[in-house]
Amino acid sequence: MKRVVIYALVLVLVLISGLYASRLILGNATVVSLKSSSIADPVSKALQDASGGYLPIEGRDYRLSHVEYLAKKQWAVISVKPVSTASDASTIILQQKNGAFQTALGPTNYLKGADLSGLPADVVKYLKHLGLI
Repeated sequence: MKRVVIYALVLVLVLISGLYASRLILGNATVVSLKSSSIADPVSKALQDASGGYLPIEGRDYRLSHVEYLAKKQWAVISVKPVSTASDASTIILQQKNGAFQTALGPTNYLKGADLSGLPADVVKYLKHLGLI
């Protein structure tokens, strides 16, 4: 019986040390999915173009808080929130061309009348609903 207790204690110590070692090695690592959606790629590119910096990664640098498809899914209005800051969400408007989404407008928090030319009526209506116009 004494051996069973000793083996159990040794097993518990090994498990605890293994968990501690993984924390020590990995630190506060964030799990990031390398899978990309058809929306995440153009959103990352739009954010990169706006900041002039590195290419942000969905899940690590920002989250897609809402995606609304409009005009027979040819347009998408996306709300993007940064992960590590308390910054406000921004909106990116994508248009599907040749089977892939491309940035039409954004990132932005406000649109002027001149920005709306060329947007379908239901996209404009949705942007008004969001209070971006």
